Amino acid sequence: MSFEIDFERLTPNNPNNPTLVFIHGAGGDKTQWEFQKNYFSSQDFGVIVLSLPGHGDSSRVKTININGYVQFLYDFLQPLRINKIILVGHSMGGAIIQQFMLEHNDLNVEKLVLIGTGAKLGVAPYVFEMIENDFENAMKLMGDFVFTENTPKQLKKDNEEVLVRNGKKVIIEDFNTCQEFDIRSELKEITKPTLIICGVEDKLTPSKFSSFLHENIPYSEIFIIPDSSHFVMQEKSDKVNELIQNWILK
Repeated sequence: MSFEIDFERLTPNNPNNPTLVFIHGAGGDKTQWEFQKNYFSSQDFGVIVLSLPGHGDSSRVKTININGYVQFLYDFLQPLRINKIILVGHSMGGAIIQQFMLEHNDLNVEKLVLIGTGAKLGVAPYVFEMIENDFENAMKLMGDFVFTENTPKQLKKDNEEVLVRNGKKVIIEDFNTCQEFDIRSELKEITKPTLIICGVEDKLTPSKFSSFLHENIPYSEIFIIPDSSHFVMQEKSDKVNELIQNWILK
């Protein structure tokens, strides 16, 4: 039985332009990068959005953990032989990218973008209890928790539907993956230029997480964006896209 990968690849007209590879967070899928996919493809950058194993329409795997996700990403990218790669990760996706850079240096990764993430990601015990006891209501509360009050209801609803569609098992395994992730002592080994973005109202990965990344990743810049929360790349998509594009062209 073949392993299906739910992804979309848009190639640039100019083969010298880099390709941005977007990695979603816990319980997410490729659709959460729609604002970035549309913008960067319109600017003639290569774009790849993909759903991790067990997410979206990608095939499920028996066990989910950070090392498995890193291996999946490597096995996906390596045969493509992309000549310039920009890795962009949100939340758990940012953790995957950090771990990826510690393990692999044989691909043409030029720069990194870390959004709403940290070198250590903890999940409170009560979150696991909520998911076990009332999954759908927990996902609705999660939708409210990761956005600001002013976020359009449809955006919250779309993200809630992604979480519910991926299901309880995947969410719990992803949160366990986040719980186990801690590379604080290894951050200085990440030497690629890194852009760090965070929403000032992010309760899931507070801005102090991003500040710690900035202090410990040697070649990094940080932007903390007002009036935005954990899904800053959706809430303030124009600003985030502008920051990323300026970073790439720098």
